[in-house]
Amino acid sequence: MLNRIVCNIFGHRIDRKHVWFDELDFRTSCRRCGTPMVRSIHGWREFDPERDNEADRIGHPNHR
Repeated sequence: MLNRIVCNIFGHRIDRKHVWFDELDFRTSCRRCGTPMVRSIHGWREFDPERDNEADRIGHPNHR
């Protein structure tokens, strides 16, 4: 919970060692709070299931 507050103030810390491609975008999690992240043309942002769920996306390589 405290990490989520820190991320809200300072921004998320991208886990660049665990980036993967889901056939549409690059994805990872925040190293600090674990929030799923997606890279758009404007940079990294939180993954929004309502906005980002598409049938063409594939699951994480460890969960397929």
